[in-house]
Amino acid sequence: MASKTGLEKVLAKLNKELKTIENKTVGSLVKAAIIIQRDMEFTPPLTPVDLGNLRSSYFITSISQTINPGSFTGPKTSELSSYSSEVISKYEQMSRRKNKGGYSVYFGFTAYYAAKVHEWDTAIFKRPGSGPFFFEASIKRNSARIITLAWQEAKIK
Repeated sequence: MASKTGLEKVLAKLNKELKTIENKTVGSLVKAAIIIQRDMEFTPPLTPVDLGNLRSSYFITSISQTINPGSFTGPKTSELSSYSSEVISKYEQMSRRKNKGGYSVYFGFTAYYAAKVHEWDTAIFKRPGSGPFFFEASIKRNSARIITLAWQEAKIK
């Protein structure tokens, strides 16, 4: 039986390092989704709140984990829960498929009315500091931070 050549050893080590970087990159994207979620709670425009169902519907899913929404309240609890389960299931399946050499992380809101509330620029929201385009604004505000995070975590040490 032949032993590994120098090239085979180098390639094996390189593949191991690439797998480590891939795992770190997915982890940094999950962290980025958490940064965005937290930012929407503290930096205006904040996520609007009536019963809290929109905020509770925030989810993150990746190849390795799903962070599910909180619990729903009010008269449409079962409708929100059912729709949320469908949305999360769809994105779980998508995130577990390897696409073009990499994995995907999906995050956002599962509430069926989330897009309407996000774009509703004439609404007067109950929560002080909340307003339209809260999700988009948070992503824009944190884009440099997220890029830095991904870059730092993917570094070979």
